[in-house]
Amino acid sequence: MSFERPIVKLKPTQIDLLADGLAWAIVIFLWLYIIIGYNKLPDVIPAHFNAKGKVTGYSSKMTIWIIPSVLTCIVLGITVLNRYPHVFNYLKPITPENAEKQYLLATRMLRYLKLSVVFIFGFIAVGTISTNKQNAGLGIWMLPLSLAFIFAPIIIYFYKANKK
Repeated sequence: MSFERPIVKLKPTQIDLLADGLAWAIVIFLWLYIIIGYNKLPDVIPAHFNAKGKVTGYSSKMTIWIIPSVLTCIVLGITVLNRYPHVFNYLKPITPENAEKQYLLATRMLRYLKLSVVFIFGFIAVGTISTNKQNAGLGIWMLPLSLAFIFAPIIIYFYKANKK
């Protein structure tokens, strides 16, 4: 694999900036939500849900900190990675003629994946805290929606990247 690809300085569009800003805003909201609600949590909270969204495992309330911590690392990692699109793997060879288009598609896909992951983690955290109050679980639609949120940007990227 050669990294002798053109390095192009991409100018993010308004929608790109909105996706990035929304992702970070939700991460901050999630941290605040957990910080504010932590003392109200019971000592044992749901820690695992099955495919139907029902609680199948419990753990100490300290484990709630794993969700925003991992999410922050993921969002930070994707944000940094998105600055180096020339090192990504692509479906087609990257040339000076197609570099900007391919880089824009790839970085946009990562932005939307980042936003999808933020929504999923946020929903799980809020669902975990709410489940303690209502003992309901995440709901049967959580898994299909999560998969749709993850695969939609990838499928759209493959479609657009392969268009002539």
